[in-house]
Amino acid sequence: MLPAICENSPGCAVNQLYHPTDIFLSKLDGSIQVADCFNNRIQKWQINAITGITVAR
Repeated sequence: MLPAICENSPGCAVNQLYHPTDIFLSKLDGSIQVADCFNNRIQKWQINAITGITVAR
C-alpha cells in the first residue's frame, strides 16, 4: 500500500518516508496515517493525495 503513496526511496520530503513503523487507517475519512520513525513525524495521506501532511512531530 505505501509504494502507491510514497516515493520509492527513503527521505524527508512530504512524499517520502524513512523507516515507517506503524499505520493507522481511518474509517471516518479513509485517510492513512503513518508513523515515520527516522523523520520523527506522523504523516497523513488523504484518498488520492500525492503528498502527505505532517500532523505530529
